[in-house]
Amino acid sequence: MKLLKRLVLLFLIVTLMLPYLLYFYGMSVWQSRPMPAHTILTEAQAENVWSAVGGTGAPYLQNIGPWQFVLYFGCSIAQLEGTNRKCEQKYAGFLPVLLIVEHYQQQELTKLPAWEKAIVSSALVIWVTNNWTIDQVLASLVEVKPEYLSK
Repeated sequence: MKLLKRLVLLFLIVTLMLPYLLYFYGMSVWQSRPMPAHTILTEAQAENVWSAVGGTGAPYLQNIGPWQFVLYFGCSIAQLEGTNRKCEQKYAGFLPVLLIVEHYQQQELTKLPAWEKAIVSSALVIWVTNNWTIDQVLASLVEVKPEYLSK
């Protein structure tokens, strides 16, 4: 019985730590990071890009950690059938960051196996949300996907 309790406790600890372990693994596998754009968007351009990616209100970037990353995908899967925009509002700025990291992945992470690309890309999304401003995110999005500026 004691062994079973220890195994259950170990399982819970590993389960709770897994997103953090994957984040640190992803950051250690790939040492370079995406660089923010050097251009600066006007306030009107930033709001235009923000609304083009489905943002509401003033542009802002919600910092996320490994667990919030997991919860975002749970939230977005749960709302696939409806038109509720709760996930986009709760995790503001997540979609433009995903698009930037996706572009970076296509350019830089070509030599990694698919499972490692997924872990590294997820870690980079978390890193960008914590190290860039919303202005850098929107300007970088326009740099990699210029069609968002003209919408």
